[in-house]
Amino acid sequence: MKENVSTVGKIQFELTILFTNNPDREKKILSNIIENESGQYLMQQIFHSIHEGISSGCFEPEISIEDLSTFMMTSIDGIVRDVVLQKCYGVFSNKHVQFDEIRLMNTLCKSVLLLLGTKEGED
Repeated sequence: MKENVSTVGKIQFELTILFTNNPDREKKILSNIIENESGQYLMQQIFHSIHEGISSGCFEPEISIEDLSTFMMTSIDGIVRDVVLQKCYGVFSNKHVQFDEIRLMNTLCKSVLLLLGTKEGED
């Protein structure tokens, strides 16, 4: 992830801005892409595992799966956005506050596990 921030993250950030301002261009570009983006694949696999965990009784979610999904996606988007803005564009340049994408993602993972009704560190 650290290696991708200044390349893939920056490109994704800039494409998001481009697509937001040019929806027709987004349709044209995305219609030619036949593979799933790795982030989409990751989310599909995560939600498949979550549904299996709920079915088997390993997870007893504290919130709805829809709310959990929204929380996860907006959190990931925010982490990527803010890390890219800080590391690639110098935004949020405060020497006392450096965004560490690995620590942020670990915190998100712990939060999701707690929202799924597990205790951190349990198998």
